[in-house]
Amino acid sequence: IDYLNGQFFATGASGTILTSPTGVTNTWTSRTTQGGNIYGVAYGVVNGVGTYVAVGGNDNISASTSVSFIYSSADGASWTRRFPPTSATFRAVVFNQGIFTAVGFDGTICRSTDGITWRLVGSDAGTDLMALRVAGGRYYALQRTRGSFFNEDFSAVLVSSDGESWTRVEQPNSADQIGLELFGGRLYTGGSGASIFRSAAIQAPTTPVVAQLTPSRQATQGETIALA
Repeated sequence: IDYLNGQFFATGASGTILTSPTGVTNTWTSRTTQGGNIYGVAYGVVNGVGTYVAVGGNDNISASTSVSFIYSSADGASWTRRFPPTSATFRAVVFNQGIFTAVGFDGTICRSTDGITWRLVGSDAGTDLMALRVAGGRYYALQRTRGSFFNEDFSAVLVSSDGESWTRVEQPNSADQIGLELFGGRLYTGGSGASIFRSAAIQAPTTPVVAQLTPSRQATQGETIALA
């Protein structure tokens, strides 16, 4: 469940998107889509235009049978299907720094400035990105282990400051991780065998403080004076 722009959103199988103004019983309205298992919703405002984006797919790993689903909406009620340059199932979407970023199976990362037109940033067959969060100006994507015959033996968190270039931080054992949350300034992941990992406290990127220097008095040409 997500709370976005004054509405609660619940998503699920067969294109399910439910909205509610309060989140309590008997206040939920079903919204019509064209199918797909929906895993996440995000909301953002670009150039004064507010847009909701929902992402999902049919969960098939094989590229020959997989189908991706992305929908956009101006009000959260009426949804229009969009067509990204991939067939991979999407598992999460966020809005940050004026851009929607969606991640999913086969290490797929797609981005859009309007929720309508999407471009492929990267992919990595054999690994799946199961969750995506933003904290302290950085993106954090959870990379899941599929099995020993795939590329990665360990789950990991991918970290990026711009959503384009990513650094892989391997987790300490091979427990399959499928969930990622932010709480109290730390990242938590959970997965198989009731495994839970917690990161160190996330430090926000620092911005250099620049002070304006002014001359202590009017100077003549070629004269050296102190700045304060």
